[in-house]
Amino acid sequence: MHEWRTFFEYPDLFLRSLWFAAPVCLFLGRMFYGSWGDFLEALRYLYQPGWLSLLRGEYDKDSWETFVFYIYVGLCGLIGYGSYHYLIPV
Repeated sequence: MHEWRTFFEYPDLFLRSLWFAAPVCLFLGRMFYGSWGDFLEALRYLYQPGWLSLLRGEYDKDSWETFVFYIYVGLCGLIGYGSYHYLIPV
């Protein structure tokens, strides 16, 4: 059975998993968005209210960019979780 490691037992493990997961998430972000401008546009759609996107005629693009952003954040979370609990040995 797998023994769960906590942050307080292994504080250096958090830094090592961050050291591993950050470049992977940046690479994944490059694959999803292509440039920082596209990523910032996705953030704009994320924080823009849905009714405003509907009035501007951008509702379809807003929905798609928000969905892609949630997928990206979920994958980065899974990468961080996996590197903290399974990939990096103590």
